Formats: sequence, C-alpha cells, structure tokens
Amino acid sequence: MEGQFPAPRLSGDLLDEAAREHLAEGGLALPPRARASEDELWRSARSRSSGRFSAWRTRLGEDGRPAAGSYYLQTLGRELPERVAPLSAEQAASRRELAISVTAAWARGETRRPGGYAPWPLVRAAAPVEQRRRSFEDAGAFEGRLAPGGVLWLTGAEAQWSASRLETYQLCPFQFFGRYALRLYEPDEELEAADAATRGTVVHEILQAVVEPLAKAGRPLSAETLDGSLARLGELAPGMWEGAPARHGFGRAALWRLDGERVLAQLEGLLRSEAAWNDEHGVTRVVGTELELTGSLGGDPPLALGAHVDRLDEGEGFVSVVDYKSGGEISRRDVESGRRLQLQVYAELARQHRGAPRVLARYAYLRPQESPWHLDSAEAGDEPILTGAAEAALEVRERVRGGSFQVRPEVPVCPRYCAFQHGCRVNQFSRSKQWS
Repeated sequence: MEGQFPAPRLSGDLLDEAAREHLAEGGLALPPRARASEDELWRSARSRSSGRFSAWRTRLGEDGRPAAGSYYLQTLGRELPERVAPLSAEQAASRRELAISVTAAWARGETRRPGGYAPWPLVRAAAPVEQRRRSFEDAGAFEGRLAPGGVLWLTGAEAQWSASRLETYQLCPFQFFGRYALRLYEPDEELEAADAATRGTVVHEILQAVVEPLAKAGRPLSAETLDGSLARLGELAPGMWEGAPARHGFGRAALWRLDGERVLAQLEGLLRSEAAWNDEHGVTRVVGTELELTGSLGGDPPLALGAHVDRLDEGEGFVSVVDYKSGGEISRRDVESGRRLQLQVYAELARQHRGAPRVLARYAYLRPQESPWHLDSAEAGDEPILTGAAEAALEVRERVRGGSFQVRPEVPVCPRYCAFQHGCRVNQFSRSKQWS
C-alpha cells in the first residue's frame, strides 16, 4: 500500500511518472525521483526469493476506502516477459471486497452480484440509502430528519438532561442523534497511552483527595489551610499518579511517570491560585467535591437537569461553582454565545441546591490562563448569560422534539474524536454538502 511501502514522500512531486515519461519522449529527460533507498530495499527483497517471487497489494485501506497501489507493482508488471491471464473479480477479491466494489460501481452500470455472501441483502438494502446520502438530495430520515415527536423518550417529563447532552446538540445535531437517539457507542479500545480524558480523570481524582477533607471539616481552601492542602498533595499525589496506568488500564507507564513531576507542580500552582481567589472573594467553606446536583428549568413539561460538579464553595450570601479543566481554555465568547452551557447549568443547579441569592461560576485550569474570567450573577452583564442558558436549553429540547438532527457541525473542522464520523456524510463526502 502506498505510504507503507514505499515510505511516504515528505513532499509531493510536481510531475508524476507519466508526465516524466512524456517529457523524456520529447527529448527532455529529468533526473529520477529520489527513491534510492526504497529501490535498494525492493531489489534486496526480490533477490531473496528462491525460484518464485509473489507481490500483492491491499485493495482497501484501514478506513475501507480503495487504497493506491505502490508504483513498484507497476514497475514489476512492465518487467515481466509474459502477462499472466488476469483473475476474475470473484477470484481476486474476498466476497466482502467484491460486494463493496460492485455496489460502488452500480451508478456506472455494474451488474455483478456476489453469490453466497450472507450479508448481501443488507448491502443491497443499504446501497440506495448510501447513494442518496452521497448525493445532493435531502437524505431525510437517514440523516436524522425525523417526524416531530419521533424521539419522545428524549423530551418527555421523565427525561433528564445534562450539560454535555445540551452541548452535544449545540455542536452537531447528528452527533446527538447517534449518541442519544440511536444509543450508538464505539467499542472501547485498550489505550496505548493515556489520552486527554484519562489525564483529566486522574487530575480530578487527586484534587478531590486533597480538598475533600476541607469539605468534611467545613473549612475553605484558603491561605490559612493551604499548607495542609499542599502537604496532602505531596503525600497522596505521587502514589495516585504512579498507580494510574494500572488503575485506568493504559500503556507507556514510564512516560506517564516521567511527566508526573511537571503535573504535580501544576497542581501545586492550581491550589495556590485557588486559595488566593477564595480569599479575595470571601469564600468561607468548601461545601463538597464531585457533587451530584439535580434541578429543573421552566417549560412544559419542566426540563429536568442533572450535573456532576467538581467543587462547590460558599461564602456570605453566595455560592461558588468551580469546574476543573486540565486541557485547553474555554473562551468567554463561547459561553456568552450559548455554544457552551456547562458553566451556566452548573450555576443554576447550585443556586437551586443552596438557595443562594448570588452565584459565582468559573473554570479552574491546571495550566494558568493569561486572562482568567468568571461569571457573577451580581454583575449586570453576567446575569443575562446565566439566565440565558435556560432559554437555550429549552430551545434545544424543542428542536429535538421536532426531529431535527441534520448534520450541522458548529466547528471549522470536525473533531477527530467524534464517534460518529464514519456515518456522517459531512466527514465522508464533503464539508460543502448542504441541505437542499
């Protein structure tokens, strides 16, 4: 397969092999393309054969699409003194590959059908659907455009919404459709190394272990209690970090442990900045860590909400919601626009839970941010942002109730981690695909 053998080129050629041959016939012979090391490897491999040499290529890549064959196979074909009679498609390919190939060629008049292939009825039923999805026609229900009321279990009075569920629909309704309406999941794979989600989980575990004793004692994370918190960090964090590969099942433990010292220094910086912020704003105690909060918003029926809050603090006449972030920064603009609803949902549930007249909500980052910000319901400009989340959440539910799940990613590039990219025609076909 081109890209595995020969090795992928570092840069594209201006002229391909056919163009070079055409120029050579006209009297302009160009230097050969730089493939010396690969040519030597090819000749060496062929010289090791004793009597017979076979070469074959993968017709389909790992993504199921046709894969380009190495130019060495073309070269070998020209060197052969005799042409072997080509095999029929049924002999040259597996039944699965043949089914994929002939189905893709139906539009060009292909009439063959692979005999004895058990899934063929499903392939035949799916082919018109896939052809419609790849056209510029409205694909209707196959793209998530359903009749109103088609997913009542997602919008009824018993349905509980979360910030992540709301944000998923805001990001892309088709992703929401696959995850929550069809309940599709990708199989869990063994992690070669810790991913961002696993790293965040370990950071949250450490912070909970360090701060939870303050909640039990009814004390704040402040300058007065900082030394004790740092002592617990030094006592607990190294072991929790070292044991994470076995606890969460991922590889490359040596590299993970090597990164521990840097992350523990960041955790110390986070605790110091949290203590300073709490002292500045008058936080008097930690209410709890990793709290499960429930509540509801308006609407008919009322929209039930649930959330898992990293830390809840309290001061005189206010409650403070803190959400830890070990990754990139979330901009205030995204929160103001309603594309991000997590912080506002947490704030509303915290206000209902504690009955506080004022609520503060913010993200606490593992890596210090250049321009930190927070939301304060006492500020005239922040209160509409907090209350506007309820309107945005109810709008999402109404669109779900109306059966609207069209492919509409609200990001410049679809994220690679999207579990539904293989069933999404925007990802598979073209980002310029628009609804008719």
